[in-house]
Amino acid sequence: MYLIVGVDPGTTTGIAALNLSGKIVKLYSSRDFGVEKVIEYLISSGRISIVASDVNPAPESVSKIATSLGSRLFLPKESLRVDEKIELTRNYKTEDSHQRDALAAALNAFNRFKNKIQKIDSLDLGDEVKHLVLQGTSIEKATLKLEKKSKKEEKVKPPQKPPEKILSEEQKKIKNLERQNRVLTGELQEKEREIKKLRDDILKLKRQQQTEIKKDEKIKSREYQIADLRREVFSLKGEIKKFEKLKSILSSIAKNELIPVFVFPENPNGYVLIKNKIGSDDEEKLKKVKFAFSESNAVQEQLRKKGVPYADAKNLQEFLGCFFIETKKLEELQRKKISLEKIIEEYRKGE
Repeated sequence: MYLIVGVDPGTTTGIAALNLSGKIVKLYSSRDFGVEKVIEYLISSGRISIVASDVNPAPESVSKIATSLGSRLFLPKESLRVDEKIELTRNYKTEDSHQRDALAAALNAFNRFKNKIQKIDSLDLGDEVKHLVLQGTSIEKATLKLEKKSKKEEKVKPPQKPPEKILSEEQKKIKNLERQNRVLTGELQEKEREIKKLRDDILKLKRQQQTEIKKDEKIKSREYQIADLRREVFSLKGEIKKFEKLKSILSSIAKNELIPVFVFPENPNGYVLIKNKIGSDDEEKLKKVKFAFSESNAVQEQLRKKGVPYADAKNLQEFLGCFFIETKKLEELQRKKISLEKIIEEYRKGE
């Protein structure tokens, strides 16, 4: 089944899917939907002709979903106003604003291509032609392409390959950690088997004559080996706990529950921790900072003068030298910063 879907991303993600006749087949919202879960959900729902957004430009996550699915990204000429979205969805029941916005995006896209879809229906050409036309192909070229495909499939029918699952960088890291975890668990089990064997050996040796010097030396040697192995087991258990913690952090980043914060001047996502004073060479890099963290009063003063939003570094969490912050916490800090700036601005106007 071919679908036109609207996606409203955020802490709560809304998804609406229409078939190519404009009827709703999916209407869903969830707080647990990151980009990869949305992609898996849509793949299981059908073949996606269009991924639509209610805003222009589209959020990065919506663009990523469209690219990953090999679908056309549809945007309104201008971001849809609330009254426009209410009007588009007035004949449908939605549970929250996220479902409404997603449905408005899908309906707006369907309405844009409604005349072409009706023309295809009048020619009785089917959904495959509609799909190609929605992807940007003309009706004539789409029909010709399907005819060629049909003839080619009659000659050769290659075995069907299952669609390759698209993995994000976070998922790849998690899978790699899981593999390393399995290796470490295997080593741990092997060490525990060695310990058991050595204990059995000691019991056998202790049953023999305690006065034999060579056997006493073997026992001591085995006991030393056991002590060494126990230390290794303890170390391996610690490593496994670290991998599990890192896996949990990466999973939360993939779900947009945590946001990574990089040490300035590194700045791939706009959120940075500034440890040292900002030099003249860093002025240009500072322009790309969305939000900064620092425990230095001097650095915070520099940020204030340059108009860069900031907060104390005590708001950050750290693990193995990596820093991150809860998405909710960051949004709260940003709201407080905006509110404070408005208060200061209004105070200055009143002077």
